[in-house]
Amino acid sequence: MRTYMTLIIFLGFNGIIEAFLFAKGKDSISRYNYFSVGTTIIYLVATIAFLKIDLGATGLFLGNIVNMALRIVVCWFL
Repeated sequence: MRTYMTLIIFLGFNGIIEAFLFAKGKDSISRYNYFSVGTTIIYLVATIAFLKIDLGATGLFLGNIVNMALRIVVCWFL
């Protein structure tokens, strides 16, 4: 449950940051789309790694936290 609540915080912060990024304009959005492909690949690798070490549902949540953290960082610096 703690991991899920942490994920909710990351999801909320990511939503706010992405909304500001999309409000900035077309140039930021096109650059963000390229970085989204990279964050998706990292998300898949992280989720598979967490599941391989037998974390179950917590591994899925941790994979999503990694994904949201990467997306927040990308949006922050675009």
